Amino acid sequence: MNAFEIYLLTAVCIAAMWPAIVLLALLIFRSQITSLIPRIKKADFGSVGVEWYEHDRVGGPVPKDAKEIEGEPEAEEKITWDKPATLFWLGNDLMWTQDMIYREAPAGKILEGLKNSLAYVRRLGPSAKGIEDQLIKRFNPETDKEPYYKKYDVEVEQTERLLDALMKIKRFQDPSLGLRKSCAHGVCGSDAMVINGEERLACKTLIRDIAENEGVVVRVEPLRTLTVQRDLMVDQKKFFKNYRQIKPYLINDEEVAAKERIQSQEERELFDDATKCILCVACYSACPVIQGKNPNFLGPAAVVQASRFIDDSRDKGFKERLPQLDYPDGIWPCENHFQCTRVCPRSIKVTKHINLTKRKISQFRIDQGEKINSR
Repeated sequence: MNAFEIYLLTAVCIAAMWPAIVLLALLIFRSQITSLIPRIKKADFGSVGVEWYEHDRVGGPVPKDAKEIEGEPEAEEKITWDKPATLFWLGNDLMWTQDMIYREAPAGKILEGLKNSLAYVRRLGPSAKGIEDQLIKRFNPETDKEPYYKKYDVEVEQTERLLDALMKIKRFQDPSLGLRKSCAHGVCGSDAMVINGEERLACKTLIRDIAENEGVVVRVEPLRTLTVQRDLMVDQKKFFKNYRQIKPYLINDEEVAAKERIQSQEERELFDDATKCILCVACYSACPVIQGKNPNFLGPAAVVQASRFIDDSRDKGFKERLPQLDYPDGIWPCENHFQCTRVCPRSIKVTKHINLTKRKISQFRIDQGEKINSR
C-alpha cells in the first residue's frame, strides 16, 4: 500500500466519524495533506455521475484553491472570505463528505468533498513554519575556549512556542544543548533568554511573533551580564545575592491585635503590580547600566521587590532596607532607560516602582535633615 492509498484510507476512516474529528485532523495535518495535492490532481477516478444519488454537493462557493485542484477556471465573481464564513462552509463540506461515505459513494465523490474541505482549511492560514537556520549560542567551559553559534533546522507550527522548538532540538537533534525550563507557562521564569536581541521567556514567545515567514533565522543567546554556565544557562548567584540583600519578606514585630493585619483594597493595590515579579532575570540582563556603567548596580528586580514591601501597609522594615538601597550601588545608578519595563514578561512597570522608591528615600532623608547617599 503506497502513501496515497494510506492517506485515502485514513481520510475515509476518520470521515466516517463525527465531522468535528475530521476538522481537527485536517487542521493538525494540513501541511502533510497539502503535500499530497499534486498526486490528487493527477489521480483518475473516472467520471462520476449524479444520477446514482438524488442530490449533488450543496454548499457555498468553492474557494479558488479548490477550483485550482479541480482544474476549473477561476470564477469572475469576487468572494469575500472571512474566518467565520470559511469555518461554516468547511463544516458543511465535511458533513456532505460524511454523508457520501455512509452511502458508499464512489471514491470520486468522497475525494471531491475532501479536496474542497482541504481548500477551506488552507484558507484559514499557513500551517507550519520552518526555522531553517536557528542560531543558538553554544558554550561549554569544560571543552570550549570561546562561545560559538550553531545552526539547527527545525519545523514548528506558527502557534508553537520557541521553547517547543528548543525541546525538539534537544530531544531529536542535539541532547547536549543546555537550557533551563520548568513550568513552561510563564510563571517560574526559568527559561528567560535573549531571543533576536531581546530578553524574553521562551515559553511565552510564539513562533509567529519571531518568524513571520518560513525560513527566518532566529538567534537565541543566553542572558547578558551574567557568567554563562553552559549554552543558554547562566550563573544567577549574583542576581539572587542582590535580591536577598533587600530582605524580600514582611518585616513587622508588632503584635497582631486581631487574627490578622487588616488591609484595605486601596492599600493592596499600591503594591499589587510588584507582586507579579517571577525573578526571571530578564530586566537585570537588559539593564544598560549593568551592561556598561555599573555592573555592581543592585538591579531592577531587587528594587521592585523592595518596593513591594515598602509599599505594603503591613510592613515596618523601611529603615532596615534603607542601607541596601541608599548607597552608590543601590537604587541610585538607575538612569530611567525603561529597558527593564519593556522586556518584563509580566508587564510590571519596573521603572515606575524604582522612581517611586527613590522619591520615598529622598523624602525620608529630607525629613531627617540628611542627604541621600548616591555618591
